[in-house]
Amino acid sequence: MEPKQTHTEPCTRNLRVELTPEEVRAASKAQARADNEARQIEANKKSAADHWKAEAQRVDAEMRLLSRLVLDECDWRDVACEETYDYSAGTVTIVRLDTGEIVGTRPMLDEERQGKMPL
Repeated sequence: MEPKQTHTEPCTRNLRVELTPEEVRAASKAQARADNEARQIEANKKSAADHWKAEAQRVDAEMRLLSRLVLDECDWRDVACEETYDYSAGTVTIVRLDTGEIVGTRPMLDEERQGKMPL
């Protein structure tokens, strides 16, 4: 019989290997850390989504307000006025102090007709 002619070379194959108890413990801790990190990421994602949703709503409200100002070309603001009581006519006239425009006239109320006494 002839001797077998063989040739051997080193190689690597991906094969099943049983873990040691220390490796199992280390994998368990790593799994717990990864699970905790995943939960934290989800909580941060929800918080960020809530934040950006609120920001989007704020900007949308600002855009609606500004659109109304541009379309109407006016705004409603508190303006200093003066009420003039005309006892002979029985009316009260409201005048804007910034423009002098009369913004309204109304009949005097009964209690206004009696006039104010100087103190």
